[in-house]
Amino acid sequence: MKPAKFLICIIRLFFLILTTSICLETFGQDATLESGLTTNVPSGSTQSYFIQQTVCSSSGTWSVSGNGNILIDQPSDNFCQITWTNTTSSTITVYLYFSGTTAPTDEDCDSLDLISALNGTFPITIAPCHASITAVGSATNCSGQNVVLNANTGSGYSYQWYNNGTAISGANSSSYTATISDAYTVKEIISATCTTTSAITNVSIGYTPTATISPTGTVTACGSQVLTATTGYQYGYQWNNNGTAISGANSSSYTATTSGSYTVKVTQGGCSAASATANTTIKPSPVATIDDQTTPYTDYVCVGNQTALEASIGQNTGLSVTYQWNNSSAPISGATNWVYDIGIAGTYNVTVTNTANGCSATSAPFTIINNPTPPAASFTQTLNGCETILSLNPTSGFSYEWYNNGVAANGP
Repeated sequence: MKPAKFLICIIRLFFLILTTSICLETFGQDATLESGLTTNVPSGSTQSYFIQQTVCSSSGTWSVSGNGNILIDQPSDNFCQITWTNTTSSTITVYLYFSGTTAPTDEDCDSLDLISALNGTFPITIAPCHASITAVGSATNCSGQNVVLNANTGSGYSYQWYNNGTAISGANSSSYTATISDAYTVKEIISATCTTTSAITNVSIGYTPTATISPTGTVTACGSQVLTATTGYQYGYQWNNNGTAISGANSSSYTATTSGSYTVKVTQGGCSAASATANTTIKPSPVATIDDQTTPYTDYVCVGNQTALEASIGQNTGLSVTYQWNNSSAPISGATNWVYDIGIAGTYNVTVTNTANGCSATSAPFTIINNPTPPAASFTQTLNGCETILSLNPTSGFSYEWYNNGVAANGP
């Protein structure tokens, strides 16, 4: 044989190998493996492929790699059946291999599609029955614009979108544009045996709130400082100190009792903004009480008598402090000692000032009430045989006690 003729034979043989085909059918539907076959198989379910008898028996051998189980049997005279079981819970790729020396002709395939070449590798994607939603960009939009939602797609899929569990009329494509904040799902009919609903996608459409703190900038206060955030419709708050969230600090104002760098995060729906920092210095204030009373207190003093009021600074005994006594909050001239003798009715308090930092505290009020001086007691003396009877002439509103030589005596 001449070299040219030999080369032509080799080319014809190679072309024959590349163009000889096998036929494959899935549940009676034609399928082409040249571009890959995708079939939706719920987890734990099976999918069958029917192949021309001449290919699956005497002409060659089928094998598989990947996850799952494969079974080859011969349900009829004309076809054998490859059954694949999806034993996973996610999408996998299965590779079917065929090795042989002969293949069916075009006539053997009849009306079935011609697929792949002899001795080829056929990737088959086995997908679980599931529906999913992907938001374009983000499901939270803080500029007031709509949110586009996309469902997973596939050949022959049909869709129904839901808003908070209620079907949205006319929303039957693979994409839906959400115009309001709510919970969205999509139901997909993937095949005759696969109808499934996606997980909820919460869409939030709103605007970024304003976040400011008053007072602003650097703040110095004694004892505590009230910080106030911007208020607005359905605003939520989280106060932070030095970058750490303060537990339970979720109202529009916060009373700072320690120094730090305070910020507030303001939220509205899914949108949020953080304020500028309010650098706050809290200086300690002294404690101020009268006779160790921390709440308003009342004492009674007879007219013409006095009582001593004593100021206390509690445990802060090492502080250098000054005192100023007040009557109805008006300073009493010269009353600057820690003890104040008073006999006049009125409401008193004391202001204690820490001389080191200028911080002061004022006690709870102490009320003095004057009792009137009782009249002098008078009595009559009556002789009754060997006894002398002393009879008191009482004044209404007073009580009496008898004494004998300065010692309290028993009896009425």
